[in-house]
Parts: sequence; C-alpha cells; structure tokens
Amino acid sequence: MFDPSNFDSELRKVKRKLKLLENFTSIGSLLTFEELLSVRGFNSLKKFEKEEEDSFLLNFKKDLRSYHKRRFLADLFVNRKFDEFSLTLLKNKWEIKDVFIKKLIEKETIKKEGNTYVLNISYQNFGTLMQVYIAKYLKEKFGFDYILNVKLRDIKSGGDIDILLKKGLSLFSVEIKESPPNNVTLSELKLILERYMELDPDYFLLIIDTTLSIKRNIVDNFVNLLNTTEQRLREGVVEFFSNFYIITAKRDLFSNIDFVFNRILP
Repeated sequence: MFDPSNFDSELRKVKRKLKLLENFTSIGSLLTFEELLSVRGFNSLKKFEKEEEDSFLLNFKKDLRSYHKRRFLADLFVNRKFDEFSLTLLKNKWEIKDVFIKKLIEKETIKKEGNTYVLNISYQNFGTLMQVYIAKYLKEKFGFDYILNVKLRDIKSGGDIDILLKKGLSLFSVEIKESPPNNVTLSELKLILERYMELDPDYFLLIIDTTLSIKRNIVDNFVNLLNTTEQRLREGVVEFFSNFYIITAKRDLFSNIDFVFNRILP
C-alpha cells in the first residue's frame, strides 16, 4: 500500500523501474515527438522547421566553440554589410585574429563587393544559426533526436519552442537567447515560464550566450515568478526544481551544457 509519508522513497522506486524499462527495451528509441507530446495533451505539431542546409556549420564547427568568435559573428548579422573600418572595429572589439577573417573570406562567408564587405550566409539571424548548431552538437555528443522552431496547436502561451529533444522516454525543451541579459524583459521571462509549465517537459534549459551576470535580471525574476530559490551548481549553471536549468557562457558555454546533461542523463 502507498504510504503518503514516504513519498520520496516511492518516487525513487518508480524512477528506478522506468529507468530499467528504458535500458532493457527499445521503446524509447521508437517513440516519436508526436507521441511524447500527445501524453502531455498536445494532439499535433502545428509546425516545425528543419535546419538550413549549407556548408557554414561544417566549415566553422570548431570556431563556434569560441565565445569571442560567436559575438563577432552575431555583430556581423546586425547589418550584414560593412566597410573596412567597421570590420576592423568589430575585429578589435572581440579580439579576433586576422586568420579568422581570412578564413571567412576564403570560405565566402564574407564577400567583398567594391569597398563593402557583405555577409554571405543563408541564416536570417545569428539566433537561428545557434539553434541549429546547439541542436547538432547535442545530437552528436549525447545522441538526441531534435526538431527546431516548434509550434504547437494547443499551446496557449504562443511562440515557438526553439528546440525539442528526445532521448529514451524523456522530452527536453531548450530556449536560446542571444540578447544581453538586460534586454530580456520580464514579459519574455513570463512567456518562457508559461510555455515550460504548459509543455511540462521532463527537462527545460534556458541557454543565454553571455558572460555577463544574469543574477539580477534573469535569476532573481525567475525566483519571484517561480516562488522558489535557485541553486548555483557552478559558474554559468543555475538550477530550479531539479529539471529547470539556466546555462550561460560563464567559464564556457559548451562545458556548461555538457555539465548539465552529464548530470541529468543516466
């Protein structure tokens, strides 16, 4: 008989049995995103987008691990056209070496048209590029299946879910922010929280590609909205509820991502 006073112990037993089910059957690998969503009350995917096909991620896979190179590229996306002086300013701002600029030109990511440099890349913005890059990274590193920019018919809070991941019996939701923390408004945080609560993923990750402090504008607001306390697991990683994580580029973005997934995956 279930003993309410021993809830934690009973929950651990259920988790162990589910883990055995995952480990000794192939059911997890056969489940579709639609099935993982249907048990949460979402009957169909309204829309999801596949990643764009180009050679950029292949050519710059390692470069995107560098925070300074990511910020440099993000600035290039702002106008997509710039003169020699503007390019030099951005190069100095982010301490970018000439060899990286040369590589961008050789791979035709940047094309020179007269006295103007033009960003020659199919992605509409840097945020979309990072969504694809992080999704591919997680697939390669941890074996996730993923879909991008997901819209659900029945979700009341609206907006796209940047990345949905699945592995075994678990559904993971990932939101990626490129804006500096002070540019992320309280209304945006409320919308993120509403989507998290409606979707009810097994795990949720908010990834903010910044080395700036998120304590005041992000963490403290979530503490108030969630009516709970945060746990700082390490520099750049904050946890709520044992399944809600905020990850930044403090220390290193991808080592922080690895840290979280090594913590939550079996």
